[in-house]
Amino acid sequence: MNEELSKNEGLFFIIPAAGNSTRFNEGNKIFEKIDYENNFDVLQSVIYLAMSIGAVKKVIVGYNRNSKHGKESMRGYRVDPSEEITNEELINNLKKVDFVEGGSSRQETVFNCLKYLKNENKNIRDEWIIIHDAARPCLLMYDILEFINKTLDSNESSIMALPLVDTLKKVNEDRIIEETIPRENLWVAQTPQMFKFDIVFNSLMYCIENKLHITDESQAIELKGHKCRVHYGRPYNIKITHEMDMTVAKCIINHIERYILEDVEFNKNKDQI
Repeated sequence: MNEELSKNEGLFFIIPAAGNSTRFNEGNKIFEKIDYENNFDVLQSVIYLAMSIGAVKKVIVGYNRNSKHGKESMRGYRVDPSEEITNEELINNLKKVDFVEGGSSRQETVFNCLKYLKNENKNIRDEWIIIHDAARPCLLMYDILEFINKTLDSNESSIMALPLVDTLKKVNEDRIIEETIPRENLWVAQTPQMFKFDIVFNSLMYCIENKLHITDESQAIELKGHKCRVHYGRPYNIKITHEMDMTVAKCIINHIERYILEDVEFNKNKDQI
């Protein structure tokens, strides 16, 4: 891991998970089983991914108290003292996860998590914060480690993103094409997104105070006048929104992941071939 982290106690990983999955017809998508080998649901897959990164000091999950799943579904993510758990590493990793009540929007949920971190860590202003969607379970640990190192090397706010490769059409309410939009310099934003604490905290506070509604944290950074860099994301880093996305994500996690790992290993060693 980059030497920059030696100046800090560690990274803090925020997972906004308070949404109601209104565009998903089969309940809340983050509680659907997706990794059959480990019997993980979508949220568990993301939490365990975050916990597996050694530099992550604390994982903060912003959850929805009023969800029909609510705390009942969160019970399985904590260490239950009534159960005999002998794996010390597992216990310590689970202790890294805290749950914070989210808000009615993504920006409120992330801001609540940031306020919690600020209350728990008085000297957090220069620490790095990673924010990753609860509905993006398909990344590998290697992908996030690479992104972290690139962000630390640039020492700038950064997001994962992919350059737009398809032709972009603007249509009217009747779905009639009105305009073809040039795709040069257009990128599709993904997560994780990574910022210094003070930058993302103050940017979100600015948007909330001025009633500016954002769709991700990098937009808040942009509106506050800060620079934000894009690093190449992964095509398999899909966000589960509709039922078809869930089908694709299950294929990636349960069938295709081994080929991705083999490709990563090949690329790491190709200079030696």
